[in-house]
Amino acid sequence: MSNVTTPKRLGVALNGDAYNCFLALGNREHQEQVSLFYWRPSIGDERYTAVIDPEIPMPAEAELIEAGNVSLTGEYTMRVLAAAPEGSGIGIVHNHFSPGWQGLSRDDARTEGQYLAPVACAARGLPFLGMTISCDGTLSGRFWEMVGEKIKKREVDRIKVVGKRFMLFHRPGMVPGPGKANNRIATLSVWGKEKQSLLESYRIGIVGLGSVGSMVAESLARMGINDFVLIDDDRLEERNLDRTVSTYKLDALFHSPKVRIAKRTIRRTATGKNPQVRALRMKLQDKRALRALLDCDFVFSCVDRHLPRYLLDYLAFSHLIPVIDGGIHIGLPDVEKPSLDISWRIHLAAPGRPCLQCIGGYEYSKVGLERDGLIDDPKYINRAPGLKEDYGARENVFCFSMSCAAHEVIQFLGYALDEIAVSPAFPQMYFAGAGQMFKTPLQVDGSCKPECQVKHYDSKAINLLGILG
Repeated sequence: MSNVTTPKRLGVALNGDAYNCFLALGNREHQEQVSLFYWRPSIGDERYTAVIDPEIPMPAEAELIEAGNVSLTGEYTMRVLAAAPEGSGIGIVHNHFSPGWQGLSRDDARTEGQYLAPVACAARGLPFLGMTISCDGTLSGRFWEMVGEKIKKREVDRIKVVGKRFMLFHRPGMVPGPGKANNRIATLSVWGKEKQSLLESYRIGIVGLGSVGSMVAESLARMGINDFVLIDDDRLEERNLDRTVSTYKLDALFHSPKVRIAKRTIRRTATGKNPQVRALRMKLQDKRALRALLDCDFVFSCVDRHLPRYLLDYLAFSHLIPVIDGGIHIGLPDVEKPSLDISWRIHLAAPGRPCLQCIGGYEYSKVGLERDGLIDDPKYINRAPGLKEDYGARENVFCFSMSCAAHEVIQFLGYALDEIAVSPAFPQMYFAGAGQMFKTPLQVDGSCKPECQVKHYDSKAINLLGILG
């Protein structure tokens, strides 16, 4: 049985469609409603998260017994168990008519812990998940797991809704206030203590600590973010000094790992107390790196390769960990186009928004080549005449990296704090070299292509290592 007792933190994640189904349970006045659902585990090093399947097996009218309170028939329970997808657990959600994070009545605790949990745990080999949605839309939850021959309950720490909007619900006391924040007075004045507290409670992953990633790391540290996972297997070279912040000539001389430099920068510039920084000098496709990202609330994609973006795409849609991705394009002059062509793009990948593949963030045909190490072979590289840099060594200029990093952080803040005033509601931003933003069709539509496979939630997608084949 997959055990939830060991991890330090327990969470639940669901997309906007599943959340709307839960909200609909409260539509009938003075009559509680209930539904079973499926979920799959997303297991990091420190966090165990139940990712709820958006396809909710709602009960038929004859499968409920309603009398103010509500109970399930055995037929409904057995139908849901029989149709459970491979690798999924079972959960139950019911509504309350009071606001805020909810506790359990004696009857509710008996239904979940004594009647349903033993059956679900035995049948699925996973804990049973109980959830409550209050009249103001707040979600609360708890896991019931088999420990020896007894059923034990453990409360969920936080529940996040990842869709066009981001919402976070947490158990009382799990998000402490920002405390003394004399070094963050200007930041606090913009959105207040409550949202600053949420911001400082997030664990942020940054993949790629080069020109853009190094600036993202310092920006977040100065705003009070206190918990980081940094992933990059590269070392600093002399050619990186003109576009990587907080680096010195000695760093290039000794070829210091970029994650180590970024860790040093965060600790020197952080306005929060005792920043926690896990620096992993390895490729993203390393199992340890992927497990570390599963502990994160948001991930910044500051890479220019196809394979990492492919993995981060599935992280966003199957594990419901939003990914903020940015890219810079500099077209050098040639015979056909004698002037510079400069633009940069910022995109937030999450359910209800287009994935990185559908916006052209990576090419699936090149994912396998990178995985097999063939992309570094010169015969696979299409380079402009006279271009001396190898694939992956992108020309860049500090000011363009600075703008790209700034807009990634702005996109993150608008979404994570649910503040449209901070960042526009559309999922993608394009900028020309002069800094002028222009719209694209995706800003209107905001959806994936009909044939998109990334957005589908299944057992293959939930296994990030499995999708590599």
